[in-house]
Amino acid sequence: MSFQYSEGKKKVQKHAGVEYEAQRLTGMVKDYVAPHGQQFIQNQTFLIISSVDENGALWTSIIKGNYEGFVRFSSPEKVEIELDDIDFNPHDILYRNIEKNANVGVLFIEFANRRRFRINGKAHFDKSKIQIEILQAFPNCPKYIQARNYLNVDRDNKILAPSELDLSSIQKIVSKADTFLMGTQAKNGGVDTSHRGGMKGFLEFINEDTISIPDYSGNNMFLSLGNIIENPNAGLLFIGFETGATLQLSGKAYIELDENDFERGIERYWYFKIEKNIFTQNVLPMNWGMPHYSPFNPALQ
Repeated sequence: MSFQYSEGKKKVQKHAGVEYEAQRLTGMVKDYVAPHGQQFIQNQTFLIISSVDENGALWTSIIKGNYEGFVRFSSPEKVEIELDDIDFNPHDILYRNIEKNANVGVLFIEFANRRRFRINGKAHFDKSKIQIEILQAFPNCPKYIQARNYLNVDRDNKILAPSELDLSSIQKIVSKADTFLMGTQAKNGGVDTSHRGGMKGFLEFINEDTISIPDYSGNNMFLSLGNIIENPNAGLLFIGFETGATLQLSGKAYIELDENDFERGIERYWYFKIEKNIFTQNVLPMNWGMPHYSPFNPALQ
């Protein structure tokens, strides 16, 4: 089945004047993963996955494999993840979510080489493994990815039970970030996970619970922003690259299509209002090195 843009995506494309450019890219979205994509995915040691809770809220999580190849292809249209092959976090809301709502969006991102690949589909969880039926699969460009190398480290302590942070603590984490991952959901229920990056400090708060997020020039498909037009629920994930902690934010997003700052490389702004958060310490038995910032990152004033 050929890929078709939903109405929200078409709206943003039309406003940006890139309908022709966007249409040219539809052919790269498949309902399977070709061998070269499978090889890339099977070389990864973690993945980012977004899911939907029982109230329709979006949450974005990270799954760390115990080794390269923890994701297996039972066919080009289906991937499997054995729970014995991952550093299982029993507290992650992901596993409760996919028992009730199968829609997921998965992002495989290799920070060191600035490569990424997305899979959207249906997850089936049976306590011993996760199976994902692929509905959409496609690669992404390297823009705005900060190059980071990582090392596995021995975790001194077990994953701690999650807690909720106050808004002041969230502001400190978000304001220092150069990277976050995000989950959105289309009107038809399909979930997508994507990456956003910029120079440290590219995210700002317009009030205590609302983040201002610049939207830089991308691939013109507007998959994430198009979903937000259709469904404001979104989930953000901030990784503590030096601490191994994660901050998951769930809330509502909205877009200002006519608000821009072209001199700073910002084509529009979107905003995220925090409704819930989950902070988990010691999630990741890995540390990343200092970032090498993407040459595509617009400078901050």
